[in-house]
Amino acid sequence: MNLCALGGKAAWSWQAHGLLWYSVDVVDWVVAGHDVIANLSRNILRDAATQFERVVVLSITASPAVLAKRLAARGREDAQDIAARLARQVAIPAELDIVEIDNSGTLEAAITAAEAGLFKG
Repeated sequence: MNLCALGGKAAWSWQAHGLLWYSVDVVDWVVAGHDVIANLSRNILRDAATQFERVVVLSITASPAVLAKRLAARGREDAQDIAARLARQVAIPAELDIVEIDNSGTLEAAITAAEAGLFKG
């Protein structure tokens, strides 16, 4: 994880699946008092939790068979790259507030689970 400046904005950056990822504006939006939903690497979640007052992790997963089918349908990775991606395991720090969402089924079911996790208590 790297907290850097990108185009004058605070950004986290990380590498995964052969790509370089950036999450721009998250810090700025939170500092401005907004709630933010961001797609972050599991490797930076602990850092986010130390930087912000409240972090809820929506861990959105699907069965390996469903993931393999979806990745293949995108056509961006060959079978070897898909197998490597599915074999990669990065644990979410257990001390965080984690909401598990199974995205193996319909989009509507996953949305309902995400809303329930975000708006609990």
